[in-house]
Amino acid sequence: MLNSVFSKSLRDRRRSLFWWVGGIAAYVIFLDAFWPFIQDQQEEIGELIDRFPPALLAVFGVDAAGDLFSAAGYLNSRSFGWVVPMVFTIYAAALGARAIAGEEEDNTIDILLANPISRSRLVIEKFAAMAVVMTVLGGALLASLLAGDALFGLGIPAARYLAGSFSAVLLGIVFGGIALVVGATLGSRGPAFGAVAAGSVAGFLLDSLARIVTELKPFQKVSPFYYYGSSELLVRGLNPVHALVLALIALLMLALAVLGFRKRDVGV
Repeated sequence: MLNSVFSKSLRDRRRSLFWWVGGIAAYVIFLDAFWPFIQDQQEEIGELIDRFPPALLAVFGVDAAGDLFSAAGYLNSRSFGWVVPMVFTIYAAALGARAIAGEEEDNTIDILLANPISRSRLVIEKFAAMAVVMTVLGGALLASLLAGDALFGLGIPAARYLAGSFSAVLLGIVFGGIALVVGATLGSRGPAFGAVAAGSVAGFLLDSLARIVTELKPFQKVSPFYYYGSSELLVRGLNPVHALVLALIALLMLALAVLGFRKRDVGV
């Protein structure tokens, strides 16, 4: 008998988590190491950046070219503006897609459901395991940011690093939850991951372009990336209302996943 779907799910993800943690840590430290060079070459780089169209800067989470030469703007443009949210959404989507649909495709769902565990509990524990894995990845991001700041003197308050890491975790759990809903409802990993991949790209572009395209502004709040707030995290810190919205969306996805899995025939 399986003691805990939750602990089994964590064990199954430990190897992939190791590489994702190592990758995000290496990227952050490598990025911070360039900050002294950016400071020394502001004039030359500024002349080049001034030629960039506003739309391109917006895609990287930068509202104005001058923002690139503050430590917060530098990290926003090269990490929190696009790399960090993409890493967290892609990894969470893979976790969510595999949580139920992967078990079915691997023919292990029967073993899980043969134990005295309800379908609702199975989905909840899978979701909880995904949330813990994403929190560990967020902790690695935070630790790397703090270490990089100490080594290279960016001078950003620790609370803002915490805000950025926490928001990235919430964003990832939202998209992981969406993948869990699709996978639990359809029983197929491919459509679950594909739907989230397409949705995350669309949401990212909508949020980015809405900053400079007036016609898109009314639709910006549809995107989870708006509540993630890439351009503000290291400047103003965490927006509690936006964080709450992301948390509520994640819980809604959990409820929909439970409902979708309970109503579907999985052949057991």
